[in-house]
Amino acid sequence: MQTIHERPGLPGLHPQVRSRLVDLRFDSPEPTDRLRVHILEAFPDGTPSSEYPTRYPLILLLHGFPELAYSWRKVLQPLANEGYHVVAPDQRFYGKSVSEMTDKVTGQVTLKTDRISYQDSLRPFHILNMVDDVTALVKKLGHSSVHTVVGHDFGSMLAGYCVLAKPSLFRSVIFVSMPFMGANPPGGGSHQRATADPTQPRSLASVTQSIQPLLARLPEPRTHYSAYFSTPTANHDLLALGPRLPEFLKGYYYIKSASWPMNKPYRLACADHPHASTQALVDDLAKLPHYYVMPVHATMPDVVRQSAGVVPDLRWLTAEELAVYACEFERTGFQGGLNGYRSALCPPPFELESRLQAYAKGSIEMPAAFIGGAKDWGVFQTPGADSRSKELCTYGPDGRLPEENFVLIEGAGHWVQQEQPEDFVSTVKRFLQGWNLVSSPSHALKTNNFFMSNALCSNLRPTTWT
Repeated sequence: MQTIHERPGLPGLHPQVRSRLVDLRFDSPEPTDRLRVHILEAFPDGTPSSEYPTRYPLILLLHGFPELAYSWRKVLQPLANEGYHVVAPDQRFYGKSVSEMTDKVTGQVTLKTDRISYQDSLRPFHILNMVDDVTALVKKLGHSSVHTVVGHDFGSMLAGYCVLAKPSLFRSVIFVSMPFMGANPPGGGSHQRATADPTQPRSLASVTQSIQPLLARLPEPRTHYSAYFSTPTANHDLLALGPRLPEFLKGYYYIKSASWPMNKPYRLACADHPHASTQALVDDLAKLPHYYVMPVHATMPDVVRQSAGVVPDLRWLTAEELAVYACEFERTGFQGGLNGYRSALCPPPFELESRLQAYAKGSIEMPAAFIGGAKDWGVFQTPGADSRSKELCTYGPDGRLPEENFVLIEGAGHWVQQEQPEDFVSTVKRFLQGWNLVSSPSHALKTNNFFMSNALCSNLRPTTWT
């Protein structure tokens, strides 16, 4: 399709931020071999240059759940004004990003505009397929490298896999709200291999599947939120709200923000005891708010209604901004995002096992940082994740993430870039200035060779996962 830059006119979005659709094509035998990605982008001068689209280094912003590219609205232009081309995509099957289906017989291409259902294949949602989405987008934008990839929430995990899988393409990474613990080896979760290192903090997948039976046997039976989000009913529970969907979203955003007075996070005891028993871990996790460890028979709308009470007006999320989220999710449903949780808790496709095994042994060997909210339980919901994340980032002078690069912003909860955008931007600027990543011919050559390699370009495809 022809690329057309539009001023989207969305509330709270800087008028110089543009919107467009980008067609991505994959070398794949699968029916879903194209993705039409909606992006928001900003340039220092506010005007995209068709002649020199890559004159500025690229910052890529990856959102989480339940969010959109729009979640970066307050920081797109301020970051661009520091001399960057800043791009925030709607992730696969979020917002205005849709897949294209090619009929193998007729060759006719049609857009899959209907909602994703629970019965649809999980194969497009594996984390490595989403890495390929990001890689293909960078290529389509004309850039030979990504100066910095910034991932929030689920986007933090995606950013981590991006830099592990394609280290020659990405020059630095910032994890936001969710510490990255590294790639799960094949068979993660309840299928974890016996050779897994017991001294390492357990991944979200491993934690979720090992604790579920014990959570259910607590005096007040509980379930992990990621297990609930993986059920066939979760999407229906949310869409069944109908006209009350905006009320639910406002409440959900509220109880995970610094605005909710009950958010007083701290490191759980098991964070310092990697050999703690599963029962001790469950006893610790039971201290988390219900939006992370839910009453066993509750839906997420139940949790929000019981926890939030009367939701006040939020200075960082106006009614007009909330309506953007509500309208998009009412149209698309939530299953595309929920499938990310499902795929994280499932054994991986067989053909990806060797890649995952290699990435599980990898480390982040580039400038890295973490930004979270001081009132965000997400930083501590997986005991030991903060320590593991620091150890994984080996670029620092002591072979680990420097303490000054692990920042918790006061007055912010889980939605830090929305709750405290000025502090978020100033923190990112400090990292970028401190890293002083000057483009070099050797780096450009290496990343150009990345795109010219047939072997690596062949990875730009959905898997055959069923």
